[in-house]
Amino acid sequence: MTVSTGSTPKLGDLNNDAKVDGTDYTIFVNDFGKTGSPGFIHADLNNDGKVDIFDYAILVENYGK
Repeated sequence: MTVSTGSTPKLGDLNNDAKVDGTDYTIFVNDFGKTGSPGFIHADLNNDGKVDIFDYAILVENYGK
């Protein structure tokens, strides 16, 4: 489910609900290890074509914001 608040998206907010929380973490875990074209999926937070530990670091840095 995607919720749009009309505000600027937060880095790590994978479901667009204006906060980085457990729901975003769950989405990230489900996408971890996937590869493809840069930006292929929201969980590729640094747009390098893979969902990995570097994306996790971005998620953790913004968690709770």
